Amino acid sequence: MSDHTFHENTLEPKTMIESLVFLKSRAVLAVLSVAVAGTGVEGAEGTVPEGWREVFVYCQEVVAGFGEDGEAVVVRREAEAPAPPDPSAPPFDPDGEAAEQASGGDAGRKEAFMAWLEGECAEAGETVMVAGTDGGGVYVLSEHGAAARGLKRYDMAEGRAVWMTDPGEARELVGPVFAPGAGGGGRLAGLVWNSPEGARTEWLDPAMGVVQERLGEAFPGAGFDWVATSPDGGRWIVRVRHRGRPAEWLCVDAAGASWRVLAECPVEVSPTVRGLFRWTASDGMRLTGVYTRPEGGGPYPLVVFPHGGPGALSTVDFDERVWALADAGFAVFQPNYRGSAGFGKAFRFAGWGAEGIRRALLDVREGVAALRADAGARLAGSPPVLLGGSWGGYVAVAELALHPGEWAGAVSFFGAFDLPELLRAEWARAGEGETAAAAERARRSLRRQFGDPGAEADMKALGAISPVRMAGAIREPVVLFHNKGDRVIAFGQSEGMAKALREAGGRVCFRSGSGAHGWGAEEEAGVYTELVGVLRRWGRGG
Repeated sequence: MSDHTFHENTLEPKTMIESLVFLKSRAVLAVLSVAVAGTGVEGAEGTVPEGWREVFVYCQEVVAGFGEDGEAVVVRREAEAPAPPDPSAPPFDPDGEAAEQASGGDAGRKEAFMAWLEGECAEAGETVMVAGTDGGGVYVLSEHGAAARGLKRYDMAEGRAVWMTDPGEARELVGPVFAPGAGGGGRLAGLVWNSPEGARTEWLDPAMGVVQERLGEAFPGAGFDWVATSPDGGRWIVRVRHRGRPAEWLCVDAAGASWRVLAECPVEVSPTVRGLFRWTASDGMRLTGVYTRPEGGGPYPLVVFPHGGPGALSTVDFDERVWALADAGFAVFQPNYRGSAGFGKAFRFAGWGAEGIRRALLDVREGVAALRADAGARLAGSPPVLLGGSWGGYVAVAELALHPGEWAGAVSFFGAFDLPELLRAEWARAGEGETAAAAERARRSLRRQFGDPGAEADMKALGAISPVRMAGAIREPVVLFHNKGDRVIAFGQSEGMAKALREAGGRVCFRSGSGAHGWGAEEEAGVYTELVGVLRRWGRGG
């Protein structure tokens, strides 16, 4: 594992404008040290560090767009609990709605498109989704017949699809960018490509390419999300993404290649070093992750923070959670293990199935070993801590069971620990609120990703990598967070994990709440404050 490099990148902090007013009501937080009394997992009392709430709220809740009057606006969008499903509502069918719009109500053309779309899922697990329409066609993100996700356009009149991107392209497409077209329809204007460096837009419209170049000169190293356009296409809402600080929101005048700032984070953030780390796995697979540490100093205790999904991707764009940990004095590693998005379907499929999941867990372990061997990382010698949410929570706790003795402990937010039970729940959910064709596609993908709930061998293999069934092998402390209203991963997953650890004599803190699959920004800032005390103690080997 000698092929690894760490690329440093620092940005000078920019003066922030106090242009937004935030609600600063304190969230009601249960102090973790009380919840874990007697477990050997101790927390820390205290207030949220100055600026953390403002950073979390700005990053998660502040959005910009065009109002009904066509003017650019900035609002604070607070998270809301998901509404329960309406049993009387028709099945959610965005594909059918797009086909209806593009076909002009022609039932025969719509039916032909839906039949073609079904064929795009010839290989189980392939990504196929409608991405937009123009006057007479539907744009579809598809992996069928390509190494990575690309873009096709299905012509309603001709009844066939053509590639809009090169099917041999190794990069993975995030999606298209549409500008207003003739007759009120959309016009394909750009393509957004994925990478660990963050999403990047390539314009098909040369004039817009010039505008982006101007932005690049003003914001070196940044990425640009072209979020919304005015009805005439003359103005755009753009989110400017950085490595070292929160994004700005701009209103860009395309004709004049000029802009004005709509919103900036109202507080300065401490500087960090954040960049890509590359290593080669023991089987020769080349992998990447994102490494962040405070600027200067060291050595730093390490927090390993695998993403959820598992079909997600950690990029070098600013991450308020990682920044908070670095602000508290930790280094943070976010590995893009097999199964992650952004590297093509073969890489994603390589992390599927019980053996693929086991291999992905080994990717995390080997990436950590390579990072710790790199003197430029400035890491302390104490064992690393694992921290993850959703599927990342599974990864964090599964590492303790499958690779014991190498970690200081694990923290999970809303994690899954009984994979056979997770598969059964997802299998049942696949048929809720979907068309029959969509439900069958979802179950074919689940069969490939996890296995068949009716196959004894598949369920046994998943059970062998389920932490709830390996609690006796876990000797490091574990902290579990889960909300009772979680409709993504059942509350019982963490409840059962806590019970199994207690029965096995393990050290566990289980904290529950009444929310859904996540927190509001202010509450989350408080949660991270509480965790800092736990992680510091673990980082010292306590």
